[in-house]
Amino acid sequence: MFVRGEPTRYAQKARTEARRAAELLAQTSRRQVKVEPLVVIVGALRVRGRRTEGVRILARSALLWHLMFRERQLDSTERDVLYEVARRSTTWQR
Repeated sequence: MFVRGEPTRYAQKARTEARRAAELLAQTSRRQVKVEPLVVIVGALRVRGRRTEGVRILARSALLWHLMFRERQLDSTERDVLYEVARRSTTWQR
């Protein structure tokens, strides 16, 4: 992924953080959790490309649409369980 023509490690960092989040959520909730790596670019005039190396790249203006209209992955029970797990600070302190 390039920003102003310079290579960055944003995609690699997003994959690493998604993998970490999935592992921590799975350990705490005792369920398999799929986490999609996502990089949101703030302040860019344009964003070319939508995905790189398995990471979705979005402009800030596209984030709400992406979150609201993507296919649902969880039913309401699973969503509520993950919400309770994710909001605990202890989930992330490992």
